[in-house]
Amino acid sequence: MAMKTIVVVAWLSLLPSSSWANPSIASDFQSIMEWLTNETVQGLAFNAGSTFDPPDEIAPGRIQPDVSLGVGYLPLDKGKFPTIVVPALAKLDPARALPDHVTFPNLTLHMRMGLPNRWDFSWRGANMTVPQGYRLTPQTRSDGQSNSLGFGLRKHLWGGGRPLVSIAGNFNYVFGRFNFYNDYKDLELTPGVFVDSRNRGQLAWSVASIGLNAIVSQNFGVWTPFFGIGYNRMSGSVRGHLESDFNTPLIHNPVAEASDRPEEHQGRVIFGAQLDRSRLSYFLNGELKAIGASAGKTFIVSMGIAAPFHIGHIGGNSRHVDAQSLRRQRRIVYDLRDAPARPLPAAPRRRAARPSRGRTLRAYPNVLEGDDSIGMGRLGPGGDPTEAELVY
Repeated sequence: MAMKTIVVVAWLSLLPSSSWANPSIASDFQSIMEWLTNETVQGLAFNAGSTFDPPDEIAPGRIQPDVSLGVGYLPLDKGKFPTIVVPALAKLDPARALPDHVTFPNLTLHMRMGLPNRWDFSWRGANMTVPQGYRLTPQTRSDGQSNSLGFGLRKHLWGGGRPLVSIAGNFNYVFGRFNFYNDYKDLELTPGVFVDSRNRGQLAWSVASIGLNAIVSQNFGVWTPFFGIGYNRMSGSVRGHLESDFNTPLIHNPVAEASDRPEEHQGRVIFGAQLDRSRLSYFLNGELKAIGASAGKTFIVSMGIAAPFHIGHIGGNSRHVDAQSLRRQRRIVYDLRDAPARPLPAAPRRRAARPSRGRTLRAYPNVLEGDDSIGMGRLGPGGDPTEAELVY
């Protein structure tokens, strides 16, 4: 019995005791999480500042929906990865378990409503889902969820034959979490002593952005290229947690936690084009980080579909909206009170018949001033030629 006790004590003496070894592992984990939260928070802040809207004007009282799918690219600077202190952990090269960049999908739904005096208001919601078991690297799997909510107010200037300038103020809030996990097999803590560990980490974020965008666009037939700049002031934080579970009760499981805040100021360059078709309009836009960490390396590319119609009625202030800038409006009501020199012949008298369902003509007391485009029209109520609806 005494011999067995001596052997056990001798074997335990080869293991790193919790009083000095685990603080070293925990210190390495702490350094890793500090690096990871710092690298991640800047990219998440850039994503939070992405609030692009297609450069179209909307008549007051009208609503236009659009949906876009984007992919963001976030580089991770491996050159700043901390030096690992514990030799057994350094031998495994933890930096190799993490990628040198992260790509994230983003599905966004916009709704925009026209306001008087060439203003519009927008609200948006976005979703990013990383499926369970997504392979981050050959050694590391992950899953995650991120959502954002925001709104914006925009003013349009010039337009028509001149470039359209759209200036917008935006607020966006992004929140979510990202989990990653892997296993270390046969980790040699001391010569001849091997253990296994299961490692689990999580990043959780809550980031807000207040931004200002200025976009210049010009219509060339069905194509509308655009270019602009954006500035964002960021707030919020990213919190990181990393822990290991060793398959021996002789080692206390190390735990590390870290948090970081985004840089306060970020800038971006915005560019792209829109294609207007009869049924749908398509747009492709890119945003490249111009001010801040990883400037010129962090970017977002989005493609989307906008409805060519506007939901709602045309209000009395519609005459203030430049008709040429409303490129998606397919129906314009014209005021024909400037009657031709020769009056139209009177309609023959006949007994009034009840109109069939769905064919009743409507009156348009408020009309939108348009051009002299020639199209096929329908007379107003009772054959009155002073008001008509022109469909083109």
